[in-house]
Amino acid sequence: MIDNLKEMLPRWYDGIYEMQVLMDVETDLLQELSNHIKSLQSNQYISTADSQTIAMYEQMLRINVDNGDTLELRRFRVLTRIASQKPYTLNYLRELLSSFGGPVELDMLYNDYKLLISMSFERQGEVSEIEYIFRSVVPANIVVEATNSLRLDNYKSQPFLASVTTVNEIVEI
Repeated sequence: MIDNLKEMLPRWYDGIYEMQVLMDVETDLLQELSNHIKSLQSNQYISTADSQTIAMYEQMLRINVDNGDTLELRRFRVLTRIASQKPYTLNYLRELLSSFGGPVELDMLYNDYKLLISMSFERQGEVSEIEYIFRSVVPANIVVEATNSLRLDNYKSQPFLASVTTVNEIVEI
């Protein structure tokens, strides 16, 4: 962007005070316009949108926001909600879960109406979004047994303290 409009003026404006002030004001206005254009361009995509735009998407998609959520996690939630609006097939579910980064294995037991899912998601907030995907993509008559494993390949030689929380949810209708 143009940093200084004064440099673009012809030389005969050099000693005129009003023109110098006018160029200072217009330089600031052009910089402000440039900032608005950059903001508009980045808000057209969820992956680069600012907090206000993400809040608008969250309101439209009825996503509840926690106080500790980062902007990256909020973007992730919006993307998963929008991405889960495709046709619901086993291949689509495999593709959707694999897009989060970790390896995913799906086994469908057709006679038992059971879907076995083995995955390894480690980032905060991913597991709750996976639960939403199961509820919205998998048909209600299929039982989902999902196992999430944490990979500790990089931590073999480093001591650390860990805790585990397990969740079991059985819904009968």
